[in-house]
Amino acid sequence: MRKLKNLVIILLLVVVVGLSSYLYVTKNTVSGSTVTTQLVEEQIAMLGELATARYNYTNVVAWEDNIKFRNMTLPFTTKSFMLMYTGYVKAGVDLEAISVAIDPEQAIEIVLPQPRVTDSVLNEDDVYIYDQSSALFNKLDFEDLYSVLPNEKQRMEMEAVERGLLLQAATQAEALIAAFLGNLGFTEIEITYSQGE
Repeated sequence: MRKLKNLVIILLLVVVVGLSSYLYVTKNTVSGSTVTTQLVEEQIAMLGELATARYNYTNVVAWEDNIKFRNMTLPFTTKSFMLMYTGYVKAGVDLEAISVAIDPEQAIEIVLPQPRVTDSVLNEDDVYIYDQSSALFNKLDFEDLYSVLPNEKQRMEMEAVERGLLLQAATQAEALIAAFLGNLGFTEIEITYSQGE
């Protein structure tokens, strides 16, 4: 009788341990395969470059300089030019800095960093100079031409952000992540942004 009692207790312990193990594994299981927080973070981080938005631009700028003496422009000192340039601004969300929380009911919460400008290029090889004029006492040189470009690059970055580039990058990142997680079997996907930055 004592052997039977011990056998029943051992059998119950095995069933409890087995059931507990099964429930623990299925708690983190979606669509029949185990999905861990680390696995999801690694997989989303690999999508990093795809979650970007790009703003292409072409612009013309006019520049003029002269020599003044007591708020009066001196004759024969005005130099000017117009130039056309092209470039682009890229924005995205750093998908390597995400936070993931998996719920046992096939729900997942992703916290992303705020979108930011990731690249800005003004194509100096494509700069075309129009209507340049040099003054007798104030000669135009290439330093004048290329001193304008850094300010224009920064201005175009601000314009891209004002026109919704960061919002577009966030929307694309959310759509990409939601589609990816939906394919893993998650039914409830919540994507939020961290307040830092």
